[in-house]
Amino acid sequence: MSRFDKISQAAVGIVFILMLFFFGITTAININEKNLSEFSRSAIDEAYNEDFELHDSFIDLNGGFRAALGTDIMRDADPQNVVYKLENGKISTVMAVYDMYENMRNTVAFSNWLEDKGIEFLYVLAPNKNSDPAAIMPAGVHDYADFCMDTFKRIFTEEIPLMDLREEFNAAEMNWDELYFKTDHHWIPRTGFWVSSHLLEYFNEQGTFTTDSFYTDISNYNADLYEGLFLGSLGKRVGKLYAGTDDFEFIYPAFETDFNVTINKVYAQTERSGDFMKAIVYQPLLKMDEDHLRDNHYGAYFGGDYAEVIIRNNKITGGGKLLMIKDSYSLPVAALMSCAVSELRLLDFRYLTEYDLESYIEEYQPDAVIVMYSPSVLGAKYMYKFLNESKK
Repeated sequence: MSRFDKISQAAVGIVFILMLFFFGITTAININEKNLSEFSRSAIDEAYNEDFELHDSFIDLNGGFRAALGTDIMRDADPQNVVYKLENGKISTVMAVYDMYENMRNTVAFSNWLEDKGIEFLYVLAPNKNSDPAAIMPAGVHDYADFCMDTFKRIFTEEIPLMDLREEFNAAEMNWDELYFKTDHHWIPRTGFWVSSHLLEYFNEQGTFTTDSFYTDISNYNADLYEGLFLGSLGKRVGKLYAGTDDFEFIYPAFETDFNVTINKVYAQTERSGDFMKAIVYQPLLKMDEDHLRDNHYGAYFGGDYAEVIIRNNKITGGGKLLMIKDSYSLPVAALMSCAVSELRLLDFRYLTEYDLESYIEEYQPDAVIVMYSPSVLGAKYMYKFLNESKK
């Protein structure tokens, strides 16, 4: 090695060390200003992530560097946060095999209880992007989302009304590659509209309640497209240079609407009224520009997930009354479905600490109850505490 090369390497090393020192000092100053009262690992990690100088830029550069090297696994200290690049270019996570027996038993008991009350029940399997036949994991990596959904379905086929959206997507010859975001784990709002319409048509066919076909026709809705201005939850972990960014298409009614919405959070309540954009949409999450690339635009429907949301549609009287027990995949589905029914209520057990679902349903008297879950919660016991006896 020549003397020049040695000097060059030394210079690069010194510059790198100086950069680490500079950003380390500025980050330490930012953290120190918070006067952390708790020196736990989680508190320090949170402060570090919030106050690291040029945090997002460093994540972007690291992701771009890994992409250039062809890295298809972005590891994390938490195994649940490891991000995998699929053969189709999308990024995703993996799911393990869950013990689902208790959840299955509780679901059957809930279905039977509703049947005794004369209330229709439907369990909806909402697949994630890994069910796409083109969603091939890196070599040696296995995802068990389909296996768990298949197990759930195989046991339930004879016992409860169940809709497997994998089958529905295939029967409609939908292009799986267009159904989900590239950098987020959710499906896109247009997919949410399709699911909403499909569920409404199902209840029409069942004779549960009647919905005018006007509300299931996409041509009666606006679709604003924002190109490259969404970085999803997975993209935030690895940066915008690893797998790129997503287009975000926001769908909302082109017809006159009028709602009263009550949002019950864990410790607060919010009331909204007016048209779809005022009552259903949380406007701050629709700031679509580079400065808001990392905002959760998907959560613009309602503003995100809450313990309970009550939507009353003042434009429809005598229409369907639905209760949807949900996770985050239901946000665009429920928002757009609310245009077609008299009342829609949403419950999310991730945020409900104390509840009596039996009394709630007996008081509300819905025409139908939908449980729609994605694979990630199939093994979560707290998501299946439907009846009071299941909580013991």
